[in-house]
Parts: sequence; structure tokens; C-alpha cells
Amino acid sequence: MGAYAAQFNTIGSNNTAVGFQSLNTNSTAGNNTAIGFKALYTQSYNNGGAAWASENVAVGYQALYLNQPIGIVTSGNQNTAIGTQALYTTTQDIRILPMDIRHFMQTRLESRILPTEDMHFLQTQ
Repeated sequence: MGAYAAQFNTIGSNNTAVGFQSLNTNSTAGNNTAIGFKALYTQSYNNGGAAWASENVAVGYQALYLNQPIGIVTSGNQNTAIGTQALYTTTQDIRILPMDIRHFMQTRLESRILPTEDMHFLQTQ
């Protein structure tokens, strides 16, 4: 729902795209939720034309905007980004829940991070 939402989706299933150009370049990945202006805009890994599940959640203006999985298991999968430009650029599985827009705009690490109320972060295993 929204102009150009899931515009290039061909066989990706169980996706939800709400907002202008949300999940725009996705073609074969499934199990994604993109809500907001250009949320999950770039996710163009197509797995050789075969359907696959990337299982990302992006809520907010340009959340997970440049998510680029490079494989069905290796990266860019199972991320949750909530907030304006949360996880704006991702190239690896990071499995974090960022709530602050400035700390996570260019995240390229592999960890599990939980933000606290004062925006200091606890590293957990």
C-alpha cells in the first residue's frame, strides 16, 4: 500500500509494504515487513531468481534503507529497525533493535545490542 511499494516484487511472499517506495527493489525475498517512507527500499539480492526468506522488519522513515543481503544465510537477514533511518546501511546480519537514529545510521558490525533508556548500550551474547 503506497505508491511504488514492493514495485519490483516478483515471487517474494509473505511481505508487507506500507508507504511510498517501501520494499521497492525487493524481488524474491519473503517474510519482510516495511512500514514507512522508503523503508527497506533497497534489498535487491535475488538468490538466482529463487524465492527465499530474509525476515527483516523496518518501521520508520528510511529504516533499513540500504539493506543489501549478499546471500540467503550470510548477511542482511533477520534485522529489526525501528525509527527514522534506523540501520540506514546494513551489509551484515546484526540482529539488533536500534531505537536511536544517530547511533545506527551506518552500522556494519555483527553483534547483539539492546539500547537502554539513556541510550548507553549493553552488549549481550
